[in-house]
Amino acid sequence: MTDHTDTQETTRLESNNVNYPECRRLRREADRLYTKGNQLTQESQTAYKSDDEKLAYELAEQAKQTMNQASSISRLASEHIFRLHNKDKATDEIDLRGLFVKEATWYLKKRISQDVKINQSRLRVIVGRGVHSANRVSKLKPAVQDLCKELKLKYQIPINNNGLLVIALDHIDSEQISSLRNLDMAPPWSYDGTVKSQNHPESLQPQQPERMQPPMQQEEQHYEVEEHSGWLKSAALLLLLAIFLYIYLGV
Repeated sequence: MTDHTDTQETTRLESNNVNYPECRRLRREADRLYTKGNQLTQESQTAYKSDDEKLAYELAEQAKQTMNQASSISRLASEHIFRLHNKDKATDEIDLRGLFVKEATWYLKKRISQDVKINQSRLRVIVGRGVHSANRVSKLKPAVQDLCKELKLKYQIPINNNGLLVIALDHIDSEQISSLRNLDMAPPWSYDGTVKSQNHPESLQPQQPERMQPPMQQEEQHYEVEEHSGWLKSAALLLLLAIFLYIYLGV
């Protein structure tokens, strides 16, 4: 499935959720920890390049712990936002506004799997119009459309509400039902943050450079190969000379 988002950007809290301070506080705290984790990672790489391996690994460990804290807080924010938006929704509705795209698709997969098991005929997915997103472009809507294509599910967008998708869950074959009941439910709690960064949370340990032989050892091996090759050539010439003398001179 195509990811339509920069992984460092977030869909802002939309609609009534924008006024909930706890959601915003959790997102800001996760961002702060993510930024700190990136700084520690950069310091770790700098220390490693300076041959201070002990400090490098200490900083890398701190970075890992900080990233884990960011992921935990991001998960709390996601759960809080989802509960607030869905507490009064109808049984055939799910509201994904305010979530990261990876979070939203995870909640949607989980809901689709549950609804198929109880023979729900449709699922109304609220994604918002993107008016609070960067450049006022919806990120959730194209992600949900891609997920429907991936799962081979039909959907419609009401003419009077382009912030809503209605997914049809009826008239699907048995093989498709089986696959929908067993969707990959690995939670997306590896936090990407909303800040720009070239570092990836999963790559915190300094990379060990490939061990190379000292130049002197390389030269010695090179000379050994040349010497061995020269000896073989000499032996071959002597053998040819002996054969020639035996055949033509009878020696």
